[in-house]
Amino acid sequence: DNYTQNFVQAIEASDRQILISAIVSIITAIVVGSLVTRSILEPINKLKLVVEEIDAGNLDSRIQLDLNDEIGVVARAVDRIADDFSQITVAKDYIESIVNSMQELLIVTDLNTNIVRINQTTSKLLNFSENELINRPLSTILTAESEQIFRANLLENKRNLKNLETWFNTKELEQVPVLFSASIVQ
Repeated sequence: DNYTQNFVQAIEASDRQILISAIVSIITAIVVGSLVTRSILEPINKLKLVVEEIDAGNLDSRIQLDLNDEIGVVARAVDRIADDFSQITVAKDYIESIVNSMQELLIVTDLNTNIVRINQTTSKLLNFSENELINRPLSTILTAESEQIFRANLLENKRNLKNLETWFNTKELEQVPVLFSASIVQ
């Protein structure tokens, strides 16, 4: 009987140790799991916030995570993209200021001869706003004769036009004499 009682007590003690070990293991797993989750989610959330800032136009925002894992690789790539985009934006603004300060007419078309950009000098001379000419055919401002020469030389034969004396039409359909040059840029 004493032997049975000792055996039952040993089993109960063992059950308590197993129960305590299980509870400690569960608590440890929860703590470690939350730490691992936080170590993953914090950089991802920072990455998300910086990407949203860049998307909103803050091109100076950077992630600056010093991690050597996949998240660090993505963070450095986003920082490089933001740097590149910032440089492109500066270059675009610079070119835009040059185009707008030009005293010569500038008309940019797509390969279908639809106008995609004009400068301020063109706008003033022809009395069109840029919005009135964007996506309109070049024939809106070219005389019929000039358009034929333009199509034959530039579009069909892929030859540049240089110093073609012609006329452009203003918004009021008045003709303005111009010296017209054109080339295909790809």
